[in-house]
Amino acid sequence: MKRICIVLILAALAFYMWLILRPKPALKENAHSLLPPPATNVETAPFPNVPAAVVDTNVFIRPNSIDEDHWNRLMLIRQLALSQNQPIEFYARVLDQDGKPIAGAKVFLKLTRTDERMFETTNYFSRKMGDEVLIIPVELMADSNGWLELTKTNGYFLNIWGVKKEGYTSSYPDGNFAGVHFEPGGVRTPTQDIQMTNAWNPKKGYILYLQKY
Repeated sequence: MKRICIVLILAALAFYMWLILRPKPALKENAHSLLPPPATNVETAPFPNVPAAVVDTNVFIRPNSIDEDHWNRLMLIRQLALSQNQPIEFYARVLDQDGKPIAGAKVFLKLTRTDERMFETTNYFSRKMGDEVLIIPVELMADSNGWLELTKTNGYFLNIWGVKKEGYTSSYPDGNFAGVHFEPGGVRTPTQDIQMTNAWNPKKGYILYLQKY
């Protein structure tokens, strides 16, 4: 029993250190920030229905076969994993080279989150680290004012993978070119592009530019 407890403690510490030390890409200035600023005081349109991820907060009943110390360590590992998912708040606007909104432009994202279903039973401690990670593709479409948003869900990392609209060209690379980490305590860390700090401001939004043919 002591050996099991030691293994669980080490597993919990390893998981916690991984969460703290995982690398985050360096920031860089947005190459498109020199283009004209967007118009202000534009209302955002609601994002189409996105199923909200629900974190299971039910407390398990400790079986008699597991002592209290062992049980507390299992619950600690579970709590550390589930605390990764934070409310997602992403606002963006797609404009042309003249600063005019582009209705119908599509923005492709990838949302990374912890799969709560893995922790619905105590069988999770037999899983490998990383099995709990879900990467979900998300496609948003800009409204008539060029605005789009992603809310009503949760996760811990959101990155942009592309922006497209027929009749327009994009200078953005195909693949991850900007993102943001959502961390416990309301901490939000932009990656690749410092302008991503506007992504959680519904009045500014992260600006994406396309050029008309």
